[in-house]
Amino acid sequence: MNRSIPSTTILARAACLLVACSVLSDSLVSALSSPSSLKIRVCQGSGCLGKCRGAFDPLESFEKLAAGTGDSDGIRLEETFCMNQCKRGPNVRMINADNGNVLVFDDAMNETEAGRKAFQGVSNDGRVEHLWGIANQLLAKGASGSPMEGVAEKGSADKLNDIMPTK
Repeated sequence: MNRSIPSTTILARAACLLVACSVLSDSLVSALSSPSSLKIRVCQGSGCLGKCRGAFDPLESFEKLAAGTGDSDGIRLEETFCMNQCKRGPNVRMINADNGNVLVFDDAMNETEAGRKAFQGVSNDGRVEHLWGIANQLLAKGASGSPMEGVAEKGSADKLNDIMPTK
């Protein structure tokens, strides 16, 4: 039995599909917009800090940089006690504060860092300054409404096993 579908039905289905694709593409564009604010989460566990030479503390280095440059608008520093990556510490995560998603950077992270969703080996001022620059570039794109390129959101930071201080 050969059943043909009326052309009006085909046209109606095609119109619905076009509307659905349009809505989906709009939501994808907004989801990939650069954030207006960031959290930089810095591990302060003894395993991470024990890998630092001398009196270096990555959180203190970020704080000094924020105070000294005056370009910390939109960046909030956050302390964690452990990211469960002690062997490769000190570790730092960047989180889109607008939606709580962890950010992964194609060009700035190696494969291991991207897989673990954290910058690793942040054990000197140069590395901290590099990450601060990445954060400010991303926020500048957000201020101009530019989309994120080479940056992916990899799920909610709340679902990670980071041990956070109690308040």
